[in-house]
Amino acid sequence: MESEKKVFLYKQVYQDLRDKIESGVFQSGDLLPSEREVGDTYHVDRTTVRKAFALLVDSGLVEKRAGKGSVVISRTTSAAGTDAPLPGASNTIAFLLPKSTNKSDRITVPFYAELFFNIEKSCKALGYSLLYSSLDSYEDFEHLLALHPNISGIIFVSNTSKQCIERALDESIPSVLLNSFNSKVPSILSDNFYGTYDAARYLIGRGHRDIAVLSGISDYVTAKERLQGVVAALRESGLTLREEYFLNAGTWEADGGFEQVKALLHSGHKAPTAIICFNDRLASGAIQAVTQAGLSVPDDISIFGYDNSDHAKYSIPKMSSVEINTPLMAKSAFLSLLDQMTFKELLPIKIVTPVKLVERESVRTIS
Repeated sequence: MESEKKVFLYKQVYQDLRDKIESGVFQSGDLLPSEREVGDTYHVDRTTVRKAFALLVDSGLVEKRAGKGSVVISRTTSAAGTDAPLPGASNTIAFLLPKSTNKSDRITVPFYAELFFNIEKSCKALGYSLLYSSLDSYEDFEHLLALHPNISGIIFVSNTSKQCIERALDESIPSVLLNSFNSKVPSILSDNFYGTYDAARYLIGRGHRDIAVLSGISDYVTAKERLQGVVAALRESGLTLREEYFLNAGTWEADGGFEQVKALLHSGHKAPTAIICFNDRLASGAIQAVTQAGLSVPDDISIFGYDNSDHAKYSIPKMSSVEINTPLMAKSAFLSLLDQMTFKELLPIKIVTPVKLVERESVRTIS
């Protein structure tokens, strides 16, 4: 229930004034009370009142007129009681990235940037604008909803808080989840399981038996599914993932991969002949650690990445990787959201897009 959730004071003021406009207490052409009067009524300061008034303006309900004040210009419900669209109602779709401990999963990350670029193209073709924001806390999501009360839909990305998704559903905002899974909304992912399953089978087919994995943030759905793929492939060949060969970087960045592989190579354990990394940035760090240890990729240790990003294409040696069809993921997310916005029906399905192996120079065959 709304009373159980934190709601910003300015949103409370905004919602109450909006309710009065919708119910006819304030009608088109009426002058709203002054900022001071509203502040006294709701026991809030001027800054809070100004934020509430700004939301009324953004909603197309109120217009600021010099020398006069805040004038009601529209109501959201017609005299007959039927729903009527707000003048200036938002055609905005939000693209929201979750919190990261080191801010790595932001729009500057190539994978997210490509997703955003492709979704933005689809939005523009149909007259929507795409808004990017990061969510460092649940309060950030509340703030976003307050600033954009008429938002058309939301594309949540990766390890988004379940609380944010639940709130969107409570507000009946069309929503999809991209690059992760939630059973209550349409979820679009690449085929994480078979991506690493195929990579592991590829390495096994080339004679590798001592295979390590380098994971990012382990509680991400993508990390869990990729780990399951490797374990399944190893098991089919009568192999297991040795405890010391599971490297958990706790980040998706190259420095995490570097530190984990460096620690393994200095641990005294037998070095693996191959490492499957759960993204290309981690793989870049792994290559650096192998090289710094005086070893060679792929002669001593083979490296397999994931994403087929520029990190894979321009690394030395060029990196074998699992290619994600990012444009297809983006289009699937947009079309799923558009269907929900058009037909007002929530279909909590899981869409899995195909992946493929890209062979390059970072893997060798063991005779």
